Amino acid sequence: MVRWKIFGYRGLGAVYAIKNDLAKQRLFSVFFCGLLFILGVEQSLAVEPNKPRYQIREIQNTLDEAFTQKVSLIEANGGAVQFSDLVAGHKQQPVIMQFIFTSCANVCPVMSTILRAVQKDLVGKAQLISISIDPEFDDADELQDYAKKFDAQSHWRFFTGELNDIIRLQKQVDIYQQNKMRHQAVTFFLLNQRLFRLDGLPSKEDTLAELDKMLEETQLSVLSPG
Repeated sequence: MVRWKIFGYRGLGAVYAIKNDLAKQRLFSVFFCGLLFILGVEQSLAVEPNKPRYQIREIQNTLDEAFTQKVSLIEANGGAVQFSDLVAGHKQQPVIMQFIFTSCANVCPVMSTILRAVQKDLVGKAQLISISIDPEFDDADELQDYAKKFDAQSHWRFFTGELNDIIRLQKQVDIYQQNKMRHQAVTFFLLNQRLFRLDGLPSKEDTLAELDKMLEETQLSVLSPG
């Protein structure tokens, strides 16, 4: 019996030794993975300041294909308008367009803040349009309150409409998400039969500079003095 106890004790000690070794190996693995994670975070943070705040590209499909379908919108003042008529002015003046919703608490307020910053520089020179992607909540009254919140001037207009129409518009410009909370920061520029898409959150200066470049490319000069 004694020998069995001694043997059992020694066997149990060996088991504990093996478990301790495994624990040490796991602890080392966790430490090593954690070290790699920290180094990866530091590297990403080192690169992050050089990451561009936005990207811009021209969408190749024509405006006729994208925007001539009959889609009715309702302006914040209660008036109805066809979307194709709303953006028809892009041949003479650029149109800056965003899709937002008033209860949004992340990217939408930042997007609208950018338009508030540039609107004074674009009086009589460009149209600004914000279209709600949440028309079931954003009625005309909600849009009016939202416009006041951002000190919107007369050339910055806000629209809602039927849900199916709003979805169609989003699909036409490839921004539709089934969940509004996945909404991305995108601004569109309509210029002389060309459509540009800006992804991201540029500054006021960046926005005006990019618009000026596009105007030069499309041979429009509405930002010139006078």
